[in-house]
Amino acid sequence: VGDQISRSIYVDGVHELELSRLLLPFLRPGMTAFDIRANVGYYTVLIGRRIGPTGAVHSFEINDEVYSVLDENVRINRLTNVRVLRLAVARRSGFVDFFTPPMGDEGEGSIRRSRRYEPVNTKRVSAVSIDDYIRAHEIQKVDLIKIDIEGGECEAFQGATTLLSSQHRR
Repeated sequence: VGDQISRSIYVDGVHELELSRLLLPFLRPGMTAFDIRANVGYYTVLIGRRIGPTGAVHSFEINDEVYSVLDENVRINRLTNVRVLRLAVARRSGFVDFFTPPMGDEGEGSIRRSRRYEPVNTKRVSAVSIDDYIRAHEIQKVDLIKIDIEGGECEAFQGATTLLSSQHRR
């Protein structure tokens, strides 16, 4: 229970109660969801369980500090419908700088420099645009995008113009 998300689950049985309550009724078996900047996988697990084996969750996490926890959470929850990806989501596919936050703030790492902290490290990481990812994996529809990338959301959605203008969006 060393991080904020784990502590809130341990103490309250849920993380971000209001958002969880809003999200759960929307989810149906067979949906396709993107969890962009999945962190330790709270929403990945929540969504993966709810949409079931006929659904798919594409879970993006670039911070090495939490990627292994995300991967482990998917494994111990036996979620065969989840794909864990070590990719940043950006306007264009290629490479971007990832600004690593100080210990204890792992969830705040971003491809945008923070005004709150000096990065512990800056590293070049692989990135993909949402449209390129959908095209490469022949995804027919995306029902839900959960995104929390510390100020980089606008840039990520600039890489999703095809999806956002599609008749197949929810």
